[in-house]
Amino acid sequence: MADLGNFATAPVPDVLFTNHTASLVGVRYQHYDQCSRCGTTVSLYTDDGAIILSLDVSCSGKTVLWSCVHDMPRPVIPEHCPNCRAGAWAYHNAFTHRDPTYVGNGVSDALADAYSHLRATYPACAQLADKAVHLGRSRTSYVRRPYAGTAG
Repeated sequence: MADLGNFATAPVPDVLFTNHTASLVGVRYQHYDQCSRCGTTVSLYTDDGAIILSLDVSCSGKTVLWSCVHDMPRPVIPEHCPNCRAGAWAYHNAFTHRDPTYVGNGVSDALADAYSHLRATYPACAQLADKAVHLGRSRTSYVRRPYAGTAG
């Protein structure tokens, strides 16, 4: 269950448009892991994440795909489990196994508005991207992970 305190205090993201791209900045992400000693699920939150939504147009202009990138900072891993006080070693995957989820007021609405704005501004591109989705070329969506080999 989401921590409603962190949900309620999450900032409303700002939306910036540049050509075929909409950037939602100031997004709060929730990261999960589980303590291997007591089994408690531990949630961590990071602010200043981003969701970058774009219409990726090929050089020829004939292929257009939707792209959605989730970019967020690495959470600071606690020294001890809040339940059983086991050390940081007890976290199964150092908060990297499950994809983080965005939380907060207005994120889903801002994302829907960004899709609508891109559709209205670039109707031909959006139509090609929707056709690609209909033909089975799924939307490109991935999490940009700063975790590998970095600290903080």
